[in-house]
Amino acid sequence: MWDGYQWRREQEENQLAYFTAAMMSVHVKVSQAELLKPLREPIKENSKTDDEAYLKERFKKILEQKNKAR
Repeated sequence: MWDGYQWRREQEENQLAYFTAAMMSVHVKVSQAELLKPLREPIKENSKTDDEAYLKERFKKILEQKNKAR
């Protein structure tokens, strides 16, 4: 049952990527494989410290403003 679900999901993703690439080709050159690449890559687990470091860097300006207000 799980294999069937995985197969159907993959087929749907392939179909969506195909039509999306076709629509986007008017504006940019993109292939179906490029659109599918992020979906097919294995998910890497981030540690809590990695997440905190990323968020601190991403919201650096907001944190600085908050510290100045104190």
